[in-house]
Amino acid sequence: MRMRVIRKKSGSRAAFLQLAMGCILAFGVPTTSSHAQSFPERPVKVVVSYPAGGTLDAAARPIMSRLTALLGQPVVVENVVGAGGAVGAAAVARAPADGYTLLFTDASPILIQPKIVPNLGYNGRESFSPISQVVSSSMTLITRLDLPFASVSELVAYARANPGKLNYGSSGIGGTQHLMMEMFAEAAGINMVHVPYKGAPQIITDLIGGQIHLAFVGTTAAIPVVESGKLRGLGISILAREPKMPNVPAIADSLPGFGIGSWYGLFAPAGTPAGIVGRIQAALTEALRSPDVVTALESRGLKIEASTAEAFSSSLEQEQEKWLSGIASAGLKDKKP
Repeated sequence: MRMRVIRKKSGSRAAFLQLAMGCILAFGVPTTSSHAQSFPERPVKVVVSYPAGGTLDAAARPIMSRLTALLGQPVVVENVVGAGGAVGAAAVARAPADGYTLLFTDASPILIQPKIVPNLGYNGRESFSPISQVVSSSMTLITRLDLPFASVSELVAYARANPGKLNYGSSGIGGTQHLMMEMFAEAAGINMVHVPYKGAPQIITDLIGGQIHLAFVGTTAAIPVVESGKLRGLGISILAREPKMPNVPAIADSLPGFGIGSWYGLFAPAGTPAGIVGRIQAALTEALRSPDVVTALESRGLKIEASTAEAFSSSLEQEQEKWLSGIASAGLKDKKP
C-alpha cells in the first residue's frame, strides 16, 4: 500500500516538474525572437572602412540617417581606415555578435585582404554574418588634363610607348582600385607604377596637384571633379555608360570584354542571431525605399541593390573568383592553400 502511494507521489512530482519546465521555457527564457523584437535598445555603431568624404562614406551617411528614424536609436557612422579596409573590418570582427557594431564596406576587406595578408586578426567571410548588399557602383578611370592622352586608346598607346613611366593611385595594396587597375593593365598589355593611398579624397587631391597620373575611383567621387573640369574622365569600368556621366565612354569600347563593377554591403560579426540580422535587413530594405535616400544615392551614380542575407552570402561566393583573378594580375600571392 505504501509503495502504491509512493508511486503516485513520484508520478505527480514528475508531472509537476514537466509542467514547471514548460512554463519556464515558454515564459522565463528570452528567445531569439524576443531579442530581435526589442533590438535595438541602445545606439548602433556602423564602421565605414574608408575615409570620410569618399564614395563609401557618402553612401553610408543618408542610409544610416534613415535607419536612425526606423530603428528608433541613433545609428552612428565611425570611419576606421587602413590596410584596404581591413583595419575597420578587424575591429568589427572582434566586436560582440549582438548587432550593435556593424561593418559597411566593399569587397577588399572581405574577399581580398584575407587572401593576401597573413594575421589580419579575422578570417575573411567566415568572420562576418552578411546582412545585405546595399548598392553597386561603377568605377571611373580619371586622369590629369595636362597629359598627352584624352581617351583609353590614347592612354594605352602612350603607356605601351613609355613602359613604367605612368603611375596610378589606389586606396591601398589589394584594394579594389588596385586590383581593377592591374586587371586593366593586363588586358591592355601595359605596365604602370602603383602608388597606394588611404582613400579617394587623397588620390583626387594628388591628381589635381600633379603628383600622380591616373586612378580608378568610385564614380560618385569622379562626378564632381570631372564635371568641374579639374580632371578628365577616360572610361567607365562597367560595360555600359554611366547615366550620370554620359560623355564618358565605357572602357569596353576600347578594350572589348572589360567590365568590372564594385559593391558596398552591410555585415555583422559572425554569430549574430538570425533574428537580429533579419531585423536590421528589414529596416535597411525599408530605408533604401525612402525617396530621400534613393535621391541621395542615385545622384551619386549608385544603384540600389537591397538583398536578403542569403542572396548576399551567395553572391560573395561568386565575387570571390573575380578578385582571385585580380590578385593574380597584381602579382599578389593567395596565402590560402
